[in-house]
Amino acid sequence: MEEITSQRTKDSYIKKITSFYDFLTKQNKISNETYKNYFAGIDIDVIEQALDYYIKNQNIESESAAYHYKSVIRMYFDYIQNLGIVADNLIKSFSIKSGINSYSERINLKIKNDSRLKERMSNGIITKDEAIDIIDQCDRNIKNLIEKDNFLNFKKRADDYTNLLGNIIIKFILFTGCKYSALNSIRVNDLNFDTNILNINGYEITLPKNLSLQIRQYIRIRTDFCNKNNQSLFIKQNGEEIDYTNSFLSNILSYFRDGNIQVTMLIKFAIVQMISVDINKDVIKSFTKNSDDIYTDCFNYVYENDSAFRNRYLNSKLRSMEWYDRL
Repeated sequence: MEEITSQRTKDSYIKKITSFYDFLTKQNKISNETYKNYFAGIDIDVIEQALDYYIKNQNIESESAAYHYKSVIRMYFDYIQNLGIVADNLIKSFSIKSGINSYSERINLKIKNDSRLKERMSNGIITKDEAIDIIDQCDRNIKNLIEKDNFLNFKKRADDYTNLLGNIIIKFILFTGCKYSALNSIRVNDLNFDTNILNINGYEITLPKNLSLQIRQYIRIRTDFCNKNNQSLFIKQNGEEIDYTNSFLSNILSYFRDGNIQVTMLIKFAIVQMISVDINKDVIKSFTKNSDDIYTDCFNYVYENDSAFRNRYLNSKLRSMEWYDRL
């Protein structure tokens, strides 16, 4: 996932913040002298107008880009709040999950109903912008849960523990593409924090720094719930292994974006990233424990959307022909 937070990602954030700045200064004539008063009264209506400005002036056609804009604006206002700039009306709407006063529901509805924007999914595979948003939201959720509850409170508040576990698993799947039902095979001693190496499905991988830190925090909390005989890395609040169905994870994902994110979409995203960097099909299948159908969907998606991959793929096949070196 560290590749996702690359220069391309930074450019994407800057583009959206620049559009918001232009909306404020060019359309609404907000200046350095007036912006604090303006922000003090800013609400969801204004963000809807800013989103419309972004779509119109940047010729945005995908729902994915619009959803990313929604998340970037939220992060921006979370940031300026920490600087002491007041925007209480809007900040309050971030924590409301549904209804007319919910930032997420209002902006999602506007995006869904905008005829200029095309379907956000392709073959059930999320885009990089969508993956970035999910990662950012998971990071916010994990940080808030860790700060909110001490270890004893986690034991009393099953929902908080379940949400913490779910957000970490979501990030883990986005990184590994691991089939959900295979998660129970991972044991605590498969993870070496000294080397940051995780043994998974017969492979040794290096965890991204932030995910590794979050799993370390989770393990400290996990100890309060764990049956000593249960060495599974991911366990439920009652100390038992997570179910082979992903219903609890699907429930957590229902609060992400427009509520249509599914576990399989996270898996496919991870596999698409692996295919894009030419990881072998058999390695991907044995590492992630996913089926031929999942792999084929991902391969076709990359083949259709990545011309550089098509060229590499064709060249590799041409060079593998037995008479290539004879010509």
